[in-house]
Amino acid sequence: MYVETHALGLPIYELTALVLKYGKDNFPKPVSEKIIYYSDRLLYWQDTLGFDWADFLLDDTRPNKERLLNEKRKLKQ
Repeated sequence: MYVETHALGLPIYELTALVLKYGKDNFPKPVSEKIIYYSDRLLYWQDTLGFDWADFLLDDTRPNKERLLNEKRKLKQ
């Protein structure tokens, strides 16, 4: 079963590592390149193996749970 709050874990960690590696002034290019890479790979697997997207990724009417969790954490502080 897919869990939307877990689906973003790897990309968030990897993109954060790129920001830390390249610094606040030099991260946009490597981060943009990595996002394009993610998109290309997802489309490749979709087209090559016929993988279906998880339902929550296709449903734009549902709230973003990562954002909601982050807002809840901020309110507790």
